[in-house]
Amino acid sequence: MNQSSPLQKQEIRGGLRHDGPRCKTVDPTSAPKPKIEQPAAIRTMWVLGLISLALLVLADLGVHHHEAVFGFETSFGFSAWYGFATCLLMVIVSKKVVGQQLSVRDTYYDD
Repeated sequence: MNQSSPLQKQEIRGGLRHDGPRCKTVDPTSAPKPKIEQPAAIRTMWVLGLISLALLVLADLGVHHHEAVFGFETSFGFSAWYGFATCLLMVIVSKKVVGQQLSVRDTYYDD
């Protein structure tokens, strides 16, 4: 009969291999990565994301734009580059200005 005893079954929890009365540490980095963290999956997500962004910019060709106040508003992909620039500006402002306002001085707890 090919029945395994409880001591032969191993279960890994919290970096320890539990195989009965003996416990050994196990390197958690040796565990296989989930499929979504594997390089091929990450590359696929990047490609799909860039393709969807390109399709959205190309969809700008079929959209009727309102009468522009400024000349650059009618340029190809205006919404895309304006949105990117605005997002970049918000990140920079929040990091520099708001981050400095929320940070605690080094001597805060010494006072």
